[in-house]
Amino acid sequence: MPPRRAQGWAERAEVRLREARTERRELHGLRVSVVRDETYTDAAPLWAKVGEALDLVAAHRPVWIRSMRRLGVETVVERTPGTRARLVEGKTSILDAYFVAEFLPAQIASSIVHEATHARVRSRGIPNQPATIAREERLCRASELRLGRAMLAAGVPGADAVLARAEESLALPDEQVAPAVDWRALRTASELARLDALGLPRWLTRWIARRRG
Repeated sequence: MPPRRAQGWAERAEVRLREARTERRELHGLRVSVVRDETYTDAAPLWAKVGEALDLVAAHRPVWIRSMRRLGVETVVERTPGTRARLVEGKTSILDAYFVAEFLPAQIASSIVHEATHARVRSRGIPNQPATIAREERLCRASELRLGRAMLAAGVPGADAVLARAEESLALPDEQVAPAVDWRALRTASELARLDALGLPRWLTRWIARRRG
């Protein structure tokens, strides 16, 4: 099979496998997806946790649910090594499946609000650039702080951890509040994890990875 034709076949197979493992729902008027993989073959626990997290946001900072609806922010739960959560293409919030499975709903809720803050900044046409990244990260941590305080007042488990993390970050100098991230390495790790999670034959996973550099 010619290389170009083989690549097209492999990519179509990958898309079909990913689609078969993706579950989609609407929660609080927001699009949410969970991608099952070899570790998380049962999506029910992940759905329960992300649902509880969005319930907390709706109960204690409903302004963010409205903002996410307005901006069209979509939440996707899948393996993304190296980070709890990240925003891609300005509107898609990726939550790491391990993070969702192992952490408390309050902590997941804080990450949802954090990434929604990034989405709001992107919606205003402000690019992600070194000159403004510290200020933007402080805005995100401040959003977490307000949510954490509201949850703590309501006695939500894990709210103290949310507050501690936000306060610790806000106390850092600018050069540390936004940690340096090798986004190319992170994207590579995430792509490899995503390919591996699809359960493709190892030779095919390696072949696709090589073709993508």
